[in-house]
Amino acid sequence: ANLPAVLGELIYALEYRGEEIDIMYGEKLIIPPNLYIIGTMNTADRSAGRIDYAIRRRFTFYPMHAEIKENMVEYGKKLMEAVNDFVANKVSPEYDPEDIKIGHTYFMGESVDEIAYKFLYQVVPLLYEYIQDGLIRAERVEEKEENNKKRFKGYKITLNGDEFYIRGGRLYKKGDPTKPITLSEMENLLETSKDSNNGEENADSKQKNPEESQQPEK
Repeated sequence: ANLPAVLGELIYALEYRGEEIDIMYGEKLIIPPNLYIIGTMNTADRSAGRIDYAIRRRFTFYPMHAEIKENMVEYGKKLMEAVNDFVANKVSPEYDPEDIKIGHTYFMGESVDEIAYKFLYQVVPLLYEYIQDGLIRAERVEEKEENNKKRFKGYKITLNGDEFYIRGGRLYKKGDPTKPITLSEMENLLETSKDSNNGEENADSKQKNPEESQQPEK
């Protein structure tokens, strides 16, 4: 939004908290010290222009980058890490990766199907927009057909070593770029990731407690 238009004379009053100032039409305005104005700004949104320096000095700024949260399920953490690794590796030079990484709310859920749904119908279309808008530079994959014409297969995306294609805001398997991945297929992929994480955790716990694994049978 246009902050001068939204805040109006409040901008001037912010510099004189607790003091009475004159405004238009002979009115008085005072901002108490305990009144806070909190705003958020998405750095990935290019429609949000830079803030005027005169307005900027009236506020403090605190960056909040995309971070994995402790209350996320393991396969959600792993998926978020894989997606943002891809974003960071393919980001266009004019952008800071931290400004366009995808936040944790896209990868939070109480079940596999909830996270799979968010990924297929929110994260994948967002990645496609990133590619279309030039925020990230993904490899464009084409193949020749029998008539020597090139057929666009999609933009290659690699997640945890597995290759996929993004085309038209949908996700496709590398081996079958004609049918988009279904919700049930995405759930199975996450379940496989979940089982893999459980296996790694069990192996780690055995390494941490070798005495327990070496106890003789009674």
